Amino acid sequence: MSKVFAFSLLILAILGAVGFFVWQERAVSFLEFKNPAPAQQNVSDSSSQLPREQEEQMRVSSDIPTQIPGVSFEINSLLAADLYKAWHESANIFIDEALKEAKVLYTPEELAGRNPLVEVSVHHTLKRADDKIVSILLDVYYSSVTLAHPYSEYIAFNYSVEEKRRLETSELFIESSDYLSFLSSTVREKLDQKWNEFPIPFDEGTAPREGNFSLIVLVKGGIEVHFDEYQIAPRVSGLPEPVFIPNSMLEGKLKKQYAD
Repeated sequence: MSKVFAFSLLILAILGAVGFFVWQERAVSFLEFKNPAPAQQNVSDSSSQLPREQEEQMRVSSDIPTQIPGVSFEINSLLAADLYKAWHESANIFIDEALKEAKVLYTPEELAGRNPLVEVSVHHTLKRADDKIVSILLDVYYSSVTLAHPYSEYIAFNYSVEEKRRLETSELFIESSDYLSFLSSTVREKLDQKWNEFPIPFDEGTAPREGNFSLIVLVKGGIEVHFDEYQIAPRVSGLPEPVFIPNSMLEGKLKKQYAD
């Protein structure tokens, strides 16, 4: 009898260990999606680590490279982590809210066969890469069954190679230079020249506020000022083209260490 009892305990212990291993693997997979290793998040679909039902409901993709030419391995590794952080948080919020809203607005029968319910796609444009600065413009595309039409948002990413960190837009400019007023007046002047035949009321979107000038990237010979949808023009006009400001106009405004 004691042998049977001992054998039963052994079987239960084995089953318990197997069960814990399976649970642990699934838990780790889910946590890795929420906080994945940066080096693994470059081009692959992050949703592949989710439970099957959620995996089918969403699609996440990115074309951000793991290696930027002319940049050291160390900086590339640090860049990968910071680039991922730049878009992942807002994408997660959008996905969570869109999936919840879809389940409120539609019945399971109405949602059946409509996968993916949510899509996030990240594209990049390398603007500058040298021994001082790596500047990248991210274009994040959002789509879901709850939206009347997809939309995009830009994220400006300026990285100091020397300081090994992402720079805020305000850090690019001399603090005492009143750069926001300069950017506002300069951008308005250039937009006036471009749209003089078809005037568009863009004053609100170009007012001297940090929120209006958060999409600045460093490029060869100056800076580019980008705008999100609706910021300076209606949707029918398409995504606004950037405004280029040359270094000759940035004297006393842009910090010298960031100028090309």
